[in-house]
Amino acid sequence: MRGGDIIPADCYYLSGDPCQCDEAALTGESLPVKVPRKDESGKPYTGRQMWSGSILKVGECEAVVSHTGVNTMIGEAAKAIQDASGKELGVFEGKIIDAAKVLIGITVLVVLVLFYYMYMVQKVPLPEVLEMSLSLVIASVPVALPMVMKVT
Repeated sequence: MRGGDIIPADCYYLSGDPCQCDEAALTGESLPVKVPRKDESGKPYTGRQMWSGSILKVGECEAVVSHTGVNTMIGEAAKAIQDASGKELGVFEGKIIDAAKVLIGITVLVVLVLFYYMYMVQKVPLPEVLEMSLSLVIASVPVALPMVMKVT
């Protein structure tokens, strides 16, 4: 690998120039990490590890691949996000769903009252009452609600 390359898989530094890897996308570190560096205590070869998705900023080296795909550090993070998504509702989503339930309840109540009053009391023909009821149902549905839910 050479400076400017994106590291394609989790790998271990074998030989070459001292390198610097930008791991900001994975770890949030603002400064590049030197490779090879001193190993963490009790964890051999951690000083030679380079993560998939990092950018080799400086140096040229040979490395051996240790993990690919979903088994890489970034792959595990993506898998964890995918597993967690959609299982729990956030506070905002819960409030929106509650508001939608209230709107649906009010709509059903108003349509039933309208239907009873127009058809039973005023004796309006059934097709006209159904048309008014349908218009009211369509008008009461918030058009932007699905878009708001997707954006947030």
